[in-house]
Amino acid sequence: MIYAIPMLVASASATFFCYLIANSFTTLRNRACRIVCLSCPVVLAALLFVFRDALLIPLHDLLQGLGDRARALSVIIASLLVVITLLVANLVAQIRILNRRGLDT
Repeated sequence: MIYAIPMLVASASATFFCYLIANSFTTLRNRACRIVCLSCPVVLAALLFVFRDALLIPLHDLLQGLGDRARALSVIIASLLVVITLLVANLVAQIRILNRRGLDT
């Protein structure tokens, strides 16, 4: 199976949803969090594609019973990318808040 197309779809949809979700939270409405939301899914998808033996091939074997494996793989990977990216964006926001508090004291 070609993993490039599902990874491209997954990273594009994860980038869109992360940017949309980040705009709805006030703590994530800064430049650093927006950069993380735009770049992190692409970087994570590239890492997953390079090291596909770790997650993609076992996940593909798990999805053997499903009819459309590429679509299911894209949805699962996109969900994973959204969760990890939002966690990283939240970490960046918390570090930024802590740095501001440290500068104020």
